[in-house]
Amino acid sequence: TTNHMTGSKDLVVDVHKVSSMPTNVEWGDASSSKVLGLGKVVISQDLSIEKVMLVQRKRNCMTFFESMKGSI
Repeated sequence: TTNHMTGSKDLVVDVHKVSSMPTNVEWGDASSSKVLGLGKVVISQDLSIEKVMLVQRKRNCMTFFESMKGSI
């Protein structure tokens, strides 16, 4: 399992399917998004976040990484 997810395909590298992953994630408004795979987000040459779930993007959903663009 993972505590990290994003809907931004351009942030996640080495995406692969994992049989033990859920097929969907449920949001607070009871809607859901399809899980596309698990990968890694590279923040810098020395820093990355492993086990990031890539989910089908929900409208009006901004990831933490998108909000930090230009700040890192």
